[in-house]
Order: sequence, then structure tokens, then C-alpha cells
Amino acid sequence: MIENGLEIDGQDNHGSTPLHEASRHGKTEAANALLESGADYNIKEKDGNLAIDVAWQYWKKDVTNLLAFKDYDEKGRVMMAVGDEERPVWAFVKAGRIDLIKRVVAAGKVDFSQTETGTNKNALHFATYVQDVDILIFLLQKGVIPVNDADYHQRTPLHVAALKDKVKATETLLTEPSIELNCKDHWGDTPLPTALHRKNFHIAVLLIEAYVNTDSKTVDRNLQALFFKAVELGSVHAVRALIKKGADVLKRDEDGEMAVHIALRWNDDEMIQILRSSSEFMRDESDVGNGVKRQNDTTVENALLPRRRRTED
Repeated sequence: MIENGLEIDGQDNHGSTPLHEASRHGKTEAANALLESGADYNIKEKDGNLAIDVAWQYWKKDVTNLLAFKDYDEKGRVMMAVGDEERPVWAFVKAGRIDLIKRVVAAGKVDFSQTETGTNKNALHFATYVQDVDILIFLLQKGVIPVNDADYHQRTPLHVAALKDKVKATETLLTEPSIELNCKDHWGDTPLPTALHRKNFHIAVLLIEAYVNTDSKTVDRNLQALFFKAVELGSVHAVRALIKKGADVLKRDEDGEMAVHIALRWNDDEMIQILRSSSEFMRDESDVGNGVKRQNDTTVENALLPRRRRTED
């Protein structure tokens, strides 16, 4: 590409050059080829990072050594920052180094406002993405990073958890009193439809259990599947909310089970009672009592019968 006229030191919107990108992704051979072709390793990104800073932040040892210890011209050697404490916190999180995070916090040597170039993701975003609950809890307890800070796409850590199906991270984030459940990203989605777009129903149920706003066409489109998952997880509030929105208590899932079958499987007496007390269920029971032929067995005894037969077989 260089031979075809690629601008070797061309910078993107963030000030990153090809050498920065090779450093970021640990492409040692590409970085060496760029340097041998005359790439300027002293160019800084808009946030002030040299290529060596980028390699160092992303723990790319080989590229860091290449940039740090090889002579190129009269400018001499590139100097790198000294000590692990100089790395941004999000870099510690990506490497799972809670020991270093605690060290820099104790020493008061850390700037928690630093975000990743290009994505604007902070340490909470990355702790959520890698689902390191210990780091996530530590950062939340310290209160050093606003839990609702958004990245380049206006996604909060809760959006990231919903998008990537990080159940434990979601549960941890939802313990934070100041968390906003209905923040909208660049596309206008809150965490709930974000989870539903990816069919991450467990996350969606957790959000509904936390009293998130369910007024969404995405919720309506996924209502029945979401309802079955809520029953499976024993989420009383979510089940009630979804029944209120129109979930069909009598409908069967892809395995041929109704919600009451699922509740019986988990011996969830409270859930069974909620399902039986729904107006649709009660109306169906009344119809049977009046001699109306039932197409689907829905009484608790009839729901349990296939289970007993399978057990006996």
C-alpha cells in the first residue's frame, strides 16, 4: 500500500496514524515495515499519545520494545513512560490487573477521566465488557467514575452489558443507586431494547425487574419470549408487568410448554399462583367449568401430568 501512494503518516479523525494502529493491535511486522519506510514515530494523537504510548497502553510488549530500543535517525530513540502507574486505568482493566488499579488509587496517581482513543470508553465500560466483577465492584464502591458516562456511541456501561449479554455485570451495575436505566444511545435505544435486539432475554428480565420503562416496540415484538424467560427466572415483577402488557399466559413455547409448566418445573409456588390468578387463566378455567372444550390443558394438575408420565417412563 505504501508503494501505491498511501500516505504513511496520514491521520484519521482521532489523530491516529497507521503506526498508531499497528501499535494498538500489536502488529509488530507492520510497525517495523512502517518505520523502515520512514513513518514518523513522534506524531501524537489528539489526546497526546505517541505510537509507543499506544502500544504500551494495550500491553503490546513486542511493539513497545521495537519503538523503545531501535535507533532510526538523528532524533534518537523514542522514550517511553516509566512505571506501570502511568498507564490509564482502562488499560489495567483490559489486562485484569486489579492489583495495579488498587495501587494507583492508593497512591492518588490516577486520572479516571481518561478514555480509550476513538471509542471514548472508560474503565467501567471495559470492566463490564470483560465482566470482571471484582474490578467493577471496586470502581463502583470508590465512586471515581460516573456510572452513566457514555462512550462515542452514547452507550453507558449498562448498554454494553445489555449488548454483550453480561449477566453478572448487569446485576452488579444495577446495585448502583445512581444508575440511569433509560439512557438513550446514538440510535435512540435504552439498554432494554439493546438487549432485546440481541435476544439477550435474561438481561432484559433483569432490567424489567429493576423497573425499567417497558414502553417499546422492541418489547412488544419480543413479548412472549421475554415472558417465558421471566417465568423461568422467577421474576415476579417482570411477569406481572409483561402480563399487563399482553403476554399470553396460555400460549406454549417452542418446547410445547406453557408458562405454568415452567413454573412447576422450578417448583415456584408463587409464580404458579400468579399465573393461575391472571384474568386469562381464570377465564379459561371458567370456560372449562361451563363445559367449553379446552384446546390446551392449563390447570395445574393437567400441566403436571405430562411431567409425571415422563418421570414414570
